[in-house]
Amino acid sequence: MVIDATHPTVEVAPDSFETKMPRWAEVSPDGRTVVFETLGKLWTKPASGGTARRLTAAKDDAMEAWPSWSRDGKSIAFVRWTDDALGEIHVAPATGGASRKVTTNPGHYAEPRFSPDGKTIAFERRGSGGLTSTRWSEDPGIYRVAATGGAPERISSDGAKPQFGADNDRIFMITAGDGKSQLVSTDLHGQDKRVHASGELVSDYEISPDGRTLAFRQNYDAYVTPLMPGGQDVSLGTKSGALPVTRVSGSGADYMHWSNGGAKLHWSRGATLFSADLASLFLNAPQRTTRLRNSPRRPTAFPCR
Repeated sequence: MVIDATHPTVEVAPDSFETKMPRWAEVSPDGRTVVFETLGKLWTKPASGGTARRLTAAKDDAMEAWPSWSRDGKSIAFVRWTDDALGEIHVAPATGGASRKVTTNPGHYAEPRFSPDGKTIAFERRGSGGLTSTRWSEDPGIYRVAATGGAPERISSDGAKPQFGADNDRIFMITAGDGKSQLVSTDLHGQDKRVHASGELVSDYEISPDGRTLAFRQNYDAYVTPLMPGGQDVSLGTKSGALPVTRVSGSGADYMHWSNGGAKLHWSRGATLFSADLASLFLNAPQRTTRLRNSPRRPTAFPCR
């Protein structure tokens, strides 16, 4: 039997459409607002649902990426990129408007994060790749710069995803050692290195703002465990050992992050944003994982006009 081929109707250049894969969704410290990227621009949207709006007033073709909130929720740091000018670290008011540049030279920047007091921004400086320019690609590593702008200082020649816990004077980062992914920290000058956690199959770490809990990603899912103080190297895995480990997500997790001082963990799966209360995580496993209250199924999707 021969069946006629389907002939779907595809609208060309519609006035509006819904994006399916927003990236870097991050909930504000008070849990009320989400910032995310789609179509190369940053947008904010109420976590309870509503209309998305552009974060910046820029009208050029620059790409905006890796948004991150200050702890007071008033500012958002991000990377601005064009193929001609390369990357810049920018800071914009969380209410929207014009952004300001804080780096002095162009570069291949990623993952900017504020210190708890908002005075410092730590970030990655990457080398060039096959599709990006070799200009300004020397001296990769982890850097810090004053949030008001200035000359960056390199902290480490390797590492990724710099972040802060409860203190302003230590920077956490992800490195590789002994065949494992490691969470390490140093002081602001790259000294006094400490290894806090490691895992052979761990692909991401996210320390809570109060420095007491660690979220990590293994086999595409999110897990949480208490973070020991000091420099104790805790071996991580999906099974409980000396410390309790709870699986949080049920079928994949991207862009893990914390809000409410570490009381809530958030993550994305496609265009859906999920949330879980820390108080329930060590008592109940994935069943207690929920979407943000009153959020639609795709809280970060928006019409592009």
